Amino acid sequence: MLLEGVMGRILEVRREMVDKGLSEFHFMDDVIQDLKLTPSNVEIPIPKYFSRKAVALRDERRQFFVKLLQEEVVMTEEEAPQSTDEAVRIIQVAERARQGRLRARIMGDIWREEQREKNRKLLPPVTMQPAQAATLIQKTWKGYSQRKKTVRQRDEEFEFIGMVPGEDVNRPAAAIVKAKENAASHHLLQEQYRAEYEKAQPVIKQTVMETEGPDITETYREQIRHWFIECYNTSGKFPDYPTVEQGGSDIIFAEKTPEQPLLYLN
Repeated sequence: MLLEGVMGRILEVRREMVDKGLSEFHFMDDVIQDLKLTPSNVEIPIPKYFSRKAVALRDERRQFFVKLLQEEVVMTEEEAPQSTDEAVRIIQVAERARQGRLRARIMGDIWREEQREKNRKLLPPVTMQPAQAATLIQKTWKGYSQRKKTVRQRDEEFEFIGMVPGEDVNRPAAAIVKAKENAASHHLLQEQYRAEYEKAQPVIKQTVMETEGPDITETYREQIRHWFIECYNTSGKFPDYPTVEQGGSDIIFAEKTPEQPLLYLN
């Protein structure tokens, strides 16, 4: 409450400065330059609890929209289903189209298999010895394995020198996790202190009434007596106590001229 009050008063002062300067905005370039400040120093920052309230508001709106989307949609007359014959015709058309696509895919597979068989017959017969075939297979596999190993070693080297992100790139750092935990604990403490403060308001008020109430009452009584004495010294008689229509005790405590006490005399 104190923070909002100070911010509101600063905005009121700025508005008054704009009105006094007869302009739509109060330019503070000269003052900023004299005080060696930057324009960001004179901007009023948004308190963090405003952001937390905005997050809660967005969550409520998101839940509201999700609830709306989950509700059953009432169909209008234009969206009502067709007759039984029309529905059967639509289903038959869709089924024929599905069967046609399936038949075309099967025929394409058969044609490709025939082409592979035809190309295989055109190749010369293989006369490789088993040892040569085993050597060729081993060479092919070793080449593939070494290429995979080289790529893995290159990625590990790049990750080591910081040229590519590591596997834990999406994992938050320990400092960030600790900061979030501290912020959450601070927010929890704030809510606890707020609840304790609101709970202690009646006790604080009663304590103030018991400790400072007598002094405040005596001060007001002394001021009222002084007002009556002032009126008596001015006119020679005591005035009537101000009525509710005249303002009551507020008239006594308000600033006034020496002639005003005469208005309440008999």
